[in-house]
Amino acid sequence: MNKEVAEVEARLARVFAKSSLKWRLLGVVVRNEEIRGLIKEYLDGELEDSAEGWGFLKEVVKDRLELAEEAVAATADRSTGQTLPKEEPPPEEAPYRGSKIHDTVLDVLLYQDSFVGPKSEAMLRATSEFFRWKAGQHPGVARFRSRMLSGSILSASDAQKLIGSYAARLFPFEWFLDWGIPIVGHTSRIVDGYDWGTHRGALDHRVTVRVDPPGITERVRYAHPGTRVADEDEALLSTRCVLTRSGAAVPPYDAMLPEEAQPPDDLVEVKRSPTSDRQDGIEESSVYLAPLALSDSIQTPSRPFSVWPGSVIDGLFDLARELAASYPWVEKEAAAEFVLTDAVPRANSLYAKLYLNGDGTPNGQLRISLDVLPWVPPEDVLLAYKRVQRRVVEGRNKLPGGKTCEVVCFVWEQDRLNGYKRPPWSVLCARWNATYRDMTFQKWRSFRASFERGEAAVKELIGDP
Repeated sequence: MNKEVAEVEARLARVFAKSSLKWRLLGVVVRNEEIRGLIKEYLDGELEDSAEGWGFLKEVVKDRLELAEEAVAATADRSTGQTLPKEEPPPEEAPYRGSKIHDTVLDVLLYQDSFVGPKSEAMLRATSEFFRWKAGQHPGVARFRSRMLSGSILSASDAQKLIGSYAARLFPFEWFLDWGIPIVGHTSRIVDGYDWGTHRGALDHRVTVRVDPPGITERVRYAHPGTRVADEDEALLSTRCVLTRSGAAVPPYDAMLPEEAQPPDDLVEVKRSPTSDRQDGIEESSVYLAPLALSDSIQTPSRPFSVWPGSVIDGLFDLARELAASYPWVEKEAAAEFVLTDAVPRANSLYAKLYLNGDGTPNGQLRISLDVLPWVPPEDVLLAYKRVQRRVVEGRNKLPGGKTCEVVCFVWEQDRLNGYKRPPWSVLCARWNATYRDMTFQKWRSFRASFERGEAAVKELIGDP
């Protein structure tokens, strides 16, 4: 096999290595784990027939070479003409080894970047631009940008700050106008913690928010208009609520804060003694540290995830959900970013999912799910399936022969008929020979060996521990 691989590499060199630079770059490309896997698939006849397989392999290598040349050009020193060393592409993620798959959480979503072929790359770019052009004309997008952003778009950083703003998550646009708060450029923080109102037995969220500019602190409340306030002065609360047609309150919901959102204010005070060289007479001082156990997925009273219906961000999320349902974008977060920044979400033409079917018990089985747009070339679909399959099937997916599988079925059926007490192998072999006269075994030991090979193959391929 190594000799055959070398011959394929030499053949690729004759096609692409037209200069010393391309020769060196080709050496890097063919050492990449993905390309080596494709070469092996070509040699094994798994890339369609010889002509089509060779054509597909050449296109992939050509695409990788062009990317490598662009990287070298981008890192070139324009004054000296020297180039920086180029890192070798990272190897493909190693497949899952072993049979204890039920001990691992398996919900792996592989997006098309892992296996999209050169034939579809240009189509994906064109598709993404088309949907950006079309979505940009959506009345809701134009209305949101005009009303909330004064007709402009934001930088990625400003967009993340707006999505993470507590004021934008809680206040309607009218409050921004009434209180002179700019949509873009303000900062907000929670004062004294967010109150979910669970102790009152009714939907009654309350919180005090500090917003700069304009430098105001507002006590706000989300509750049904008929919910009485008994524990504080209602005149000091700005209350609002979105109601359904039947008059019920639409409850707030949680949405994760973006990474660039402001840190929490519920800091832990730590007392420390003064150093021996201090002469200011202070006996001790305090420092404030963020809670060590805080996680991005954990909310606290000063770092709530709540979004109030009717708020600026709720309006953005409503529009993003509509766009994500209309266009082939992976999630609403990408659509929300598009509304704010005009950054085109990459159109998703193909993704593959490896998941554990069932309720997570050892009786579940791994399954592969492919979601593909109709125009995707068949070779990309095949490549996607193989990439996912390698995560659980080591080496080539070599199924046991038909006779071996029949032996396995026969023995397990005999086990069941005998109360799961297996008869002697000589008896089983005699029964087999009497039933399958065209597939007899001369010795019962050969019969047993056939069963053991088949049983091992079945258990390995289905992931039985």
